[in-house]
Amino acid sequence: MDGESILKNIEEIFQEAEKFVKENYPDDLEWSRQVGGFLITKVYFMQEYAYVVYCSGYKQSIVRKHWNDLCEIYHYFIPSAIVRYKDLIREKASMHIANMKKIDAILTTAEKINSMSMSEWQSFKNRIKHEDSFAALQELPFIGPITKYHLARNLGFDTIKPDVHLQRMADHFGRSPFEMCKELSEKSEQLTGHHYPVHTIDSILWRASAERMIKWSDLE
Repeated sequence: MDGESILKNIEEIFQEAEKFVKENYPDDLEWSRQVGGFLITKVYFMQEYAYVVYCSGYKQSIVRKHWNDLCEIYHYFIPSAIVRYKDLIREKASMHIANMKKIDAILTTAEKINSMSMSEWQSFKNRIKHEDSFAALQELPFIGPITKYHLARNLGFDTIKPDVHLQRMADHFGRSPFEMCKELSEKSEQLTGHHYPVHTIDSILWRASAERMIKWSDLE
């Protein structure tokens, strides 16, 4: 398959995926439109950090099932409240998703964020923004080479989470996930009538793959 044919195949798959998500998961697109419009406060950071930690190695549907209860247990991710009630939080959170390493990671990070002065907090955010590949995020427990992109995307940066779905698709077409999503973003208005940033391309392809709308037989 030549380069032009490969690109056409990617584009056709994306068009079908976008139509599927728009019809069946419109909230995904609405969430994606909102990402990047929020100030990265300590509370917002802790919320997104905790979500990424819980999703690491777990199906998103499992985390979503318990998320409202977990938000209440973690005092809606106010770092000072998490630090103050950490023992009770540890006990209650384990009744929903009993992974103590994840719970302790969230408690540890809350202590770290809570202890930062405003100037230290601003410096940390600047490092996330300006260092290569969001390296500063990997200083936090449970954040590694893949999950740092998940967290950065959820914090509002226009990047992707190169998870197994995107990686397999990109490998099939001989591209990196970043290249593939960038190409589709640049052509998204032509293909769908809407311009989608890179992080929305990621969300569309992830949802379509996770729901098995994109099947490997379609890629042959």
